[in-house]
Amino acid sequence: IGAAGGSDRAGANVAANTPMEDDTWQHIAITWNGKEMKLFHNGQLVGKNEYGKDYIPPDNKNIFKLGFAGMGMGALKLDIDEVVIYNRALSDEEISQLGRGPAGISKEDIFKNADVFLKKGDYKNARAEYEKLKNIPDEGIYLALFNMAESYKKQKDYKSAHKIYGEILAIPDIKAYYIVDALFRQAGVCLEEKDYPGARKLYQQVKKVKGRTGRHAFRADMSIADTYRQERKYSVAREAYESLLKEEESMDFPSDVNRLDIRERLEAIEGLAEGAAEKNS
Repeated sequence: IGAAGGSDRAGANVAANTPMEDDTWQHIAITWNGKEMKLFHNGQLVGKNEYGKDYIPPDNKNIFKLGFAGMGMGALKLDIDEVVIYNRALSDEEISQLGRGPAGISKEDIFKNADVFLKKGDYKNARAEYEKLKNIPDEGIYLALFNMAESYKKQKDYKSAHKIYGEILAIPDIKAYYIVDALFRQAGVCLEEKDYPGARKLYQQVKKVKGRTGRHAFRADMSIADTYRQERKYSVAREAYESLLKEEESMDFPSDVNRLDIRERLEAIEGLAEGAAEKNS
């Protein structure tokens, strides 16, 4: 994206190599304060260039073009919703607010708008709504990324879903429960792909998370055993379930819920040969 000022006699331009999703509304802003040109994309500063010379009006004052570049780049095919020209250079903070969309939009409004797009199968615009969640303090970045990952999963774009979970896990100072949630959810993507070794690797990572709970560890171990059951590797699954049951019953205060869950799984695969389909109960 870019913008140019001045004329053939004198001029300046500002540009940025910023990826932009197709079929999604974008907010672009350009300012010049007499010394510096700035380019903003969705409220974020992406390019700037110094230009402190005099303003030179265009040769033809009756022509104003958007979406056209006269420097060998040609024209862009795009829709334009609204154009606003201010008689002063807006501050970075003002443009940041404008790039977020209407002031005061709530989390509930964003989810409502996203749901409308999801029902239409319009995942790109649903994700554009989720992007707005990033402006919500504290939990906003997590709400945005988790929902974007889920939208990719619904779309069966598993590669993009994994990429988003990687972004979540790379957030500085991320809390343990977000790490655990991201790992379990990403493992769910692997299961849809029938990538059982990949899912098991993620469940193992859950057990290594500093700050995870005992319940998280049990759920991870149970999920690992479940992957073997889903692969119809029943001997490995039985061994894993029996080990979990033995461990649970050796505790000072064993969980009746956990024991019941394990026993139900053992009963479901009792007598099944390797590779055989389970009978519907």
